[in-house]
Amino acid sequence: MLFSPAVLARTCLLALVGLPTGCTGPDPDLAAACAAFAAFQDALQAGDRDGAAERVTTDSRPALAELPWSRLRREPGLVVQGAERTPLGFLVHTGATTQQPFVVVREHGRLVVDLVATAGLYTEATSGVAAGPAGLTPRPLDARDDAAIRRFQLAMPPR
Repeated sequence: MLFSPAVLARTCLLALVGLPTGCTGPDPDLAAACAAFAAFQDALQAGDRDGAAERVTTDSRPALAELPWSRLRREPGLVVQGAERTPLGFLVHTGATTQQPFVVVREHGRLVVDLVATAGLYTEATSGVAAGPAGLTPRPLDARDDAAIRRFQLAMPPR
């Protein structure tokens, strides 16, 4: 990949401001996905960094620190046209000229915007192998790794 997920998430965020409407229908989950997206956009418009961080996935939060918050508050807003259910969660479609949907997923029991997954939808693969950190080589998992994974699973809030 040419850019880090945080850079791609920031790119998506530059288009993500406004007050959405248009997510009505019989499926309450679709309406909830639209509402999650709307709450995130409201936090961006208000310049509420903590509120925006609560409304994105954990992996998307690093991108918020480097956003041009004053510029985001001045940008014209997006209008949500609707949402659809996918294996990832939901795609929230906007009336933006690019017509690119944004991914909304369930994390820790709440619907949140996944900026990294959204950026991944529009990332083009490049040829060649990306260089990894020097000195790291793959190895099989051992008992210490299994214990660390189990501690991480137990630390997650119940669903």
